[in-house]
Amino acid sequence: MISLRDVSKTVMSGSEPLTILHPLTLDVARGEFVAIVGPSGSGKSTLLGLIAGLDAPTSGRITIDGVDITALDEDALARLRGEKIGFVFQFFHLIPSLTAFENIAVPMEIAGVADVRSRAARLLAEVGLTDRGHHYPSQLSGGEQQRVAMSRAGQPSCSSPTIPSLPPSLTRGSSCATVASSSTSRPTCASVRTRTDRHALHIQNGGA
Repeated sequence: MISLRDVSKTVMSGSEPLTILHPLTLDVARGEFVAIVGPSGSGKSTLLGLIAGLDAPTSGRITIDGVDITALDEDALARLRGEKIGFVFQFFHLIPSLTAFENIAVPMEIAGVADVRSRAARLLAEVGLTDRGHHYPSQLSGGEQQRVAMSRAGQPSCSSPTIPSLPPSLTRGSSCATVASSSTSRPTCASVRTRTDRHALHIQNGGA
């Protein structure tokens, strides 16, 4: 589903080139749960931005569902992100004027998804927030906001890689980690996420 071939990123730092990401070849299959780990400044966020089409590589090719995103213009990239890529930001970025239910439903309405209300209700139920759907982000705990963000990211299309940048507090034992793992059991979803701890976490098909 996600394929990188000799992808690199180099920028100018003053008069000298600075390589942020050395040539990388990587495949992330459908249903695979992958953690990208490393110290601060090692290129994790740069890699995620490249995969999402938010930045262009200096060299190499990136394909998502067989589409070479390095060959797309900005309008085509925007459409691809809206249809195929879900984001969970480290600080969630829920819209404060929308309820938890609306934060999940509005992106689907913009995308023209059918049965928005029932789908949004199901996504809230999957993360145990059925009775909190009418609350605004400021009325939710950090963990509840995190679960809303996970639900929002998981709904663009049936073939959507979810590309979260997760805070270090997210552990495998947390409810949100359980949601993240279970989402990859759907054969049409892949996830790429970042952590800054010492140990890589690589869970495929819900297994440890």
